[in-house]
Amino acid sequence: MRAFCLAFMLALALVMPDARTATLVETSIAGESVWVIDDPLSKRVLVASRAGTRLIDLDTETVYLIAPNGSTQKVEVSALPAVTATSSFEIEKVGPGPRIADYPTTRFRLSAEGRTCSLIDANLGLGEALERAMRAFDLMERLQSALGGADRGPCQRIPLGEYARIGWGLRVADAGAPVVEVVSVVRNYEPLAEELALPTSAVDITMVVRDGGAPATTR
Repeated sequence: MRAFCLAFMLALALVMPDARTATLVETSIAGESVWVIDDPLSKRVLVASRAGTRLIDLDTETVYLIAPNGSTQKVEVSALPAVTATSSFEIEKVGPGPRIADYPTTRFRLSAEGRTCSLIDANLGLGEALERAMRAFDLMERLQSALGGADRGPCQRIPLGEYARIGWGLRVADAGAPVVEVVSVVRNYEPLAEELALPTSAVDITMVVRDGGAPATTR
């Protein structure tokens, strides 16, 4: 029995990802690729696309906005106001969703103030593995809230933390927006040293954003 248990644990170790290694998720939005790197060692998350890069340092709750030309601004999110939440929303389990990027999903309907906001095909286990990315998106949502202010509709004002518990959305169909769909998930990804390195120089625009201004890299 002991030999069987050891063999089982060894087999499990061969197929389970190392909790200390990074995960790379590639997502497609209207034909454009977005890459997310969730790294537990540095406690940083990278969100990169052709339009620019967001590097989120979870220890300091700082978002670095990196333009394609390399110019960088930073925002200390802890200094921004809390997200103004919508007054009424609902998360409804619809049923099983499609298999996406080799992950089974469950479909949920997200509604706010009587209107459908999103259909989300999510996987709970992947969401738990990418909990740092979830936290990073929560910080970026707070930044976006500060930038959008009163112009954000009820669907945009549903706090991410309220529905992140359903898991990682492998396919998200927001009303009036392009479908967001995961293409691949690479576990045990080894980031390049420069991918997650903090910028050596960045213009601090925290107070500008807090006072209602928009950073140049998001205009």
